Amino acid sequence: MNRKTIRAALAGLALAVGLTACGHAGTTVAEPGQVGVSATSQTTAEHTGPLVDVSSIWADNPLPNCPKLRHANPIAAPPGLEVPDHQTVGEQIAGVKSPASEAWVRSKLSWLNVWLDRTIADLVHHASDSGRGNASVRKSFDRYTQHVRQELVEGRDIPDATLDNIFPQKCE
Repeated sequence: MNRKTIRAALAGLALAVGLTACGHAGTTVAEPGQVGVSATSQTTAEHTGPLVDVSSIWADNPLPNCPKLRHANPIAAPPGLEVPDHQTVGEQIAGVKSPASEAWVRSKLSWLNVWLDRTIADLVHHASDSGRGNASVRKSFDRYTQHVRQELVEGRDIPDATLDNIFPQKCE
């Protein structure tokens, strides 16, 4: 085997281990007529109990169970820079009662929490850049938040290739 083959094999193994090590409750079902696992799998969060109060779980500030997760520490925005925060995201998901299991809801919200902190860090880091870059980052995060809200309402993963690539919900 040459070096490229070995590297490719190791990368594939690392990806497989990463995807297996940090899953969440539910059943993975391939979408009809679609090819590929990452963008086309759909997880249903089977749950027969009462609806789950999303706001109460968000208040717990959940984080994914990933040993090597690079979670950005919350940082303060400089004066005049508008960034999303835990409260504004909480307002966007307020009132949602999910038909999914509590574990699935907690997993979804843990990734929303990770990407909130990373988005804030990106916005603060690039505060001196042109406003368009920050507006784009903010708009993408707002779209992601609304997408996660819809998933919570429906109690299932809803594939969105663009958002799934920008905001992956998997251990690194």
